[in-house]
Amino acid sequence: MNYSRLRDANVPALLLRARHSHPRYASISSKAFNDLTAELLLSIGARVMLTMSIWTEAGLVNGSRGYVVDIVWHADVTDPRTTLPAYIPICFPKYTGPALPYDIPGVPMPSKVVPIFPCRRYRTQNTTRTSTDNHWREQFPLMVSYAMTIYKSQGMTLDLAIVDLKARGTPRPLGLLYVALSRVRRLEHLAIFADIILDDIRPNVTRALEVRRLDEENRAQQVLLPPLGPPMPRTPDLLTPRPLTFSTGASTGRRERERDREGYLGERERKNLLPEKGANGVMTKKAVPFEETLALVEKQDSRAAPE
Repeated sequence: MNYSRLRDANVPALLLRARHSHPRYASISSKAFNDLTAELLLSIGARVMLTMSIWTEAGLVNGSRGYVVDIVWHADVTDPRTTLPAYIPICFPKYTGPALPYDIPGVPMPSKVVPIFPCRRYRTQNTTRTSTDNHWREQFPLMVSYAMTIYKSQGMTLDLAIVDLKARGTPRPLGLLYVALSRVRRLEHLAIFADIILDDIRPNVTRALEVRRLDEENRAQQVLLPPLGPPMPRTPDLLTPRPLTFSTGASTGRRERERDREGYLGERERKNLLPEKGANGVMTKKAVPFEETLALVEKQDSRAAPE
């Protein structure tokens, strides 16, 4: 449908062939290069979609839709039919970034025009057990988008949508219809091309029972393996606060301090370790290291110890 709309527009179209690190990689699917197609047919005014996120804050994300304003080559290009353009100005109505100095006659929103440059995507392929082959494809991250699949429309919010529910010979998943009908904000912004039948909105009981049967068979084949080694010893939680007991006896206080040196922090130490700020935001007390805090506690205990 996309290319039939280009043909019906009766506007000269240009076939953009991607550049590759080797000609044999031109036959590789676009999925291997993050949706960069080997061939891209465009014309002035064609509706296109961005296939990668370029500037998220300004609205140039994967799935942004616009139309081609112009096609620009470098000044020294002699054969535009065999050379990729330097950039393609695209008008994105939802672009919120700074306006660029474009003054093209007939463009209703010149402040929404953004130049899209070709990008290069790499792919690594294992040729042997010990060697790999790195190759790349260079193409514009665009695709013609007069129509799109329901899978591609997931996550989009459209102003207007025409949903084609004609049978394609393969059963549709139950949730696919919900995705298609929920792309617009209001019901009057949606047009359905074919009638909705009950099989599109109710679950397939036979298929659901088959999925449950396969899941039960898979669970029955699962075996609980024994542990590979002895269980790990349980370590004390070092972040759990533990009160520090002070005694008049020097030996008892020493034992408590030795226990705290092993990793436990008491309430008193935690309070000393935290810095404080005054009303104006200026630090009024520095954080005291743990060793200095224990030394201070030992000094106080030695004074309180009986003679």
